[in-house]
Amino acid sequence: MKSTNKNSTYIKIVIGLIVGVLSGLYIGHFYNCKKTIAPKPDLETIQSILDKNPELNDAVAVISTKSATQYGKEFHNNTTTEGRRSVIAHPYSKQGSGVSVTISYIDAASGERKIMLMQKLKTRGKPAEGLKDEFDQIGGYTTGAGVEGSKKTGLSFDEEEARDAAEDKYVENGSKLNIKSEKVEKSEYITKDDLSKIGNVIKEYYDGEFKKDQYIKNLDPVEIKNYLKTKGITYTKDYNLVDAAMREFKEETGYNGPITPQMIKIGYTTDNYALDNVPNLHTIVSHIIIDLGKLDKAPQIYSADYKGTREANSFQPNGTEVGKLEWASMDKFQQSEADLKFNGVQIRKTYVPIINNLVRQLRNEELQSESNGMISSRTSIDLWTKHFAGDKKLPKANSEFGSDAQKQHKFDMCFAKHVTLTPIINAQAVAKIIDDCQNSNK
Repeated sequence: MKSTNKNSTYIKIVIGLIVGVLSGLYIGHFYNCKKTIAPKPDLETIQSILDKNPELNDAVAVISTKSATQYGKEFHNNTTTEGRRSVIAHPYSKQGSGVSVTISYIDAASGERKIMLMQKLKTRGKPAEGLKDEFDQIGGYTTGAGVEGSKKTGLSFDEEEARDAAEDKYVENGSKLNIKSEKVEKSEYITKDDLSKIGNVIKEYYDGEFKKDQYIKNLDPVEIKNYLKTKGITYTKDYNLVDAAMREFKEETGYNGPITPQMIKIGYTTDNYALDNVPNLHTIVSHIIIDLGKLDKAPQIYSADYKGTREANSFQPNGTEVGKLEWASMDKFQQSEADLKFNGVQIRKTYVPIINNLVRQLRNEELQSESNGMISSRTSIDLWTKHFAGDKKLPKANSEFGSDAQKQHKFDMCFAKHVTLTPIINAQAVAKIIDDCQNSNK
């Protein structure tokens, strides 16, 4: 009880001193990071309390500035280097937004569908400590739109990575957060007028695109950012989920080929609370596919510590968060009721349904192409069979992994091809197609 009263007293002293210091100063000076000479003894007293109670650091940044709007506002900590250099506050519960990226291609010789697997480092920025013992998703959080008071230019990448690593450890085992921030004295911040101007320019661009296509979906992030530049606005955040996917794809895989929005296929979205992320962050994740098509050879993957010249269109893990990348054939996975593995390494359980759904989407697209649109999906083949040849049994697989799934897809592709070559579709014709494809699949 004494400890609680002590902390309460500290908080009252801090708030009282801050109000006293700020009463004779223009409060905007803190927000604009202008140099202000304050009574030295008062600031020293505040600093001494903060040194003993670091949990108050971020509170000071908020207390000493104006309140946030419903859209959020960024508060800058210029009193101490302890804690984050800034805090974004708004009155609603935090909702995260992110993307996962699955990269795939077809081996032209074998016809195998291959995907890229990724292993993270046990500790960010420390390759010597080894890899985590599971394959995980490529991707991460969306760098969301700027709020009032946020910096017009980006933050230090190295510092943010170091702080994220420290916070990962804190989440896992409660270890002390001892990463300091750089002290920022001057900078340019986004104002209400800036946000109004950005909104008006985006609406102007959207109106033009809407006139061309009333079925418009996501705006092309490259084009919208270029348009903003013509109006004197440099937009450094992720404009939308496609923009986030392009950035994460490049950052984590080190891909050195061209990256365009046209490479991105949006699969589906999940909101698996406490599975996709820690329970204190509700996260919506959009799952993205990048299909490289049919290739004669696998794109080269270099080790994280490789320093030489690389081939074009090659990959290299960033060595900061990602330690290893490798190509995996979909029919070489080892599956059991308990787990899914590749070369003895387990696939993160929440990643398994994502691969299943995205690979099925790609395979359905193959069926559409092979049949000139007559077969839209594996479900279409089931319906054709039920209607024309109900007594026939088709090959079935419980997932998209393993040799059984490969055989099923080979049969499906055969069925799709023969449908386009058959002039008259009836029960006899469909029964013959099924028999021919099953015999060729043995």
